[in-house]
Amino acid sequence: MQVKYDPWVIRTDDKEIWGVKILDGKFENTTFSINELDQNDGNQSLELDYTVLSAPDGMVVEDVAGSEFDEVINFIIKDILQKALDEHENRKSNSPESGE
Repeated sequence: MQVKYDPWVIRTDDKEIWGVKILDGKFENTTFSINELDQNDGNQSLELDYTVLSAPDGMVVEDVAGSEFDEVINFIIKDILQKALDEHENRKSNSPESGE
C-alpha cells in the first residue's frame, strides 16, 4: 500500500494537536487529528484514537468508519513512525558521541 499524506501540527500555549491530510486515493482530502497514541503492552501493538475533521463531499460516515480507512491510517502512522526512527538513528550515528 502507498498513500500520499501531509502531516501537520498546531501548537498552542498548552498543547499540540497532531494530524494528517490524506492527499490521494479513495480518502483524498480527508483530514484527521490524532487524539491519543498508546502502546498496548499486552499484544505489542499501538492503539490510536483519532477524529475525522473533514472529508470530501459525498463521503459518508461508513466510509471513514470501515476497515479500509483503518488500513490507510495504520499505514500512515507506521510510515511516520518509521521515518522518525530512521531519522533518529541517522542523527545518532552521525553525532560526535557515536565514535564514527
